Amino acid sequence: MTVTFKSNLRKIASQIERELSEALRETANDIGELAQQLAPEDTGDLKASKAVYQEGTGWIVSFGRGLPDIRAIAQEYGTNTQPAQPYLTPAVEQIDPLFRAKARIAALIAKNRVA
Repeated sequence: MTVTFKSNLRKIASQIERELSEALRETANDIGELAQQLAPEDTGDLKASKAVYQEGTGWIVSFGRGLPDIRAIAQEYGTNTQPAQPYLTPAVEQIDPLFRAKARIAALIAKNRVA
């Protein structure tokens, strides 16, 4: 009797890093879009200052670059004269980065399943 074991684990393993990187990119973009929707709007400059970019192996979502003041921070955390109107923290709390990563890994495994 001969038992043969077929596996695509090496193929799956070779693609996991790329899938996780893509999941992080998508999650960062989702957080940026939601935060942009939640951001208070007076002139629109705060919403327009959204930036999503990769730094090393991580992704950064930021607001306020290029603005002449600290309104991004002041809106998020408040000041001694203005209450906080958080937009970035609620976006981060609402979007689960593991959800997209799990879905991508599950799809990768399903696609490479040996019959």
